[in-house]
Amino acid sequence: MTRPLAGATRPATVQISNATPHRRALQLLRKGTSLTLVVMVAGAGIGILAHLVIARVIGQAEYGVYALMLSWIAALAVVAQMGQDASVLRFLPTYVVRGQWGEARGLRRAIGTWVFVTALVIGVTGCIWVYWSRSTHSPAWSTTFYIGFATLPVATLLDQNSSFLRALKHAAASTVYSGVVRKLVLIGVVGVAVLAGAHADAPLAALASALAMFVAFVASAWHLHRRFPNEAKSVTPCYAVRPWLVMGGKLGVMSVVIVAGRWLDVLILGAMVNPALLGAYYAAVQIAAIAWYGANAANVILAPMLAERYDAHDFVGMEAVARRATWYSLLVALACTALFALVGRWALGLFGSGFEVAYMPMLILLLAYCIGGLLGDAPLLLSMTRYQLASSAFAAAGVVTNCLVAILLIPRFGATGAALGALSSQCVWRASSLWFAATRLRINPSLVPWHASRV
Repeated sequence: MTRPLAGATRPATVQISNATPHRRALQLLRKGTSLTLVVMVAGAGIGILAHLVIARVIGQAEYGVYALMLSWIAALAVVAQMGQDASVLRFLPTYVVRGQWGEARGLRRAIGTWVFVTALVIGVTGCIWVYWSRSTHSPAWSTTFYIGFATLPVATLLDQNSSFLRALKHAAASTVYSGVVRKLVLIGVVGVAVLAGAHADAPLAALASALAMFVAFVASAWHLHRRFPNEAKSVTPCYAVRPWLVMGGKLGVMSVVIVAGRWLDVLILGAMVNPALLGAYYAAVQIAAIAWYGANAANVILAPMLAERYDAHDFVGMEAVARRATWYSLLVALACTALFALVGRWALGLFGSGFEVAYMPMLILLLAYCIGGLLGDAPLLLSMTRYQLASSAFAAAGVVTNCLVAILLIPRFGATGAALGALSSQCVWRASSLWFAATRLRINPSLVPWHASRV
């Protein structure tokens, strides 16, 4: 006999006969993931092309400075979100289903204001820090980071627009602006600048990136305005501030920890080695990240679906769609690993002479994505239910593991040590989250057999 889930209003077994909702969810996941994967893979290819062009134009050392700035801005953009991107994914689908248009409009207006102000404060603080530390860095380094911190509010709002489009189940649109439009504009701006005779260095790349970010933000804002429900555009906004802040606080901790885990290897390596080696490693990160797009393509549409199924107490449906997403993620990761094991050295060599030293770190990063694909996205599952704090704790354990391993191994093994830190973090984080999801929720999103599985 199936034991009811603690906190549920009715036993999970009553949902087994209600197969239609989660079958529709599986069809939506398959359709949405396929389209989103096409967009994200296209974006990954264009992104690698953009980084390849920039690396060859400005050189390996300058590219390392540019890469370090991008990593810091990516991490701080998540901090500036304060978890409200996750709040959008958690609340907006429910508001739309229930017709709570006032809350939907209030959510959009309030969160947009909060994250912009927070990003502005962080950006100004960052510029002050660059000013006070300018004597320890080159003028090009300082200028690159000034531009990066000035761009932070725009980057944060672009991410926020993507979250709203995800919550409205426009999965492909949520990735096309940051993943495709921004990178195409970046390539175009760099090309025009070089042809015009501009000095090719890290500040030039940072300025081109800032302009591309602004264009992508404007385009995504226009798209979101068109796709936002008409019923929510003119209604009086309602502000459920406390639930949004509480949920954002819980999920924000996890988001910050996750992004720290994603970029920590780059940030630690950047603090311990010369920019040239960091540039080579960052190129490996960009190539290996193609495998990550398989997981993210599924999760872009998976997150609001999990929230809806959880609100309906359809735990069988939650496991079914989560496991299907795991299959998609693993297949993409395995295909990318096999491909770049064969052509990885050649691909790194396209960035310029000396980038081939990152071949082994690239393979280790690809292995990390394969393990993540096999274990499934239990962290996302926990964050979309009532176990946000547990999910944050497991992510924090992964970050601590990453930090310890990287600091211990980078002095001896260089970029390979950084990649091993990322691999160990992935194993600790995913495995502990899976154990918790399987024992507490009795939902197994992985491809590892577990006796508590509902499917």
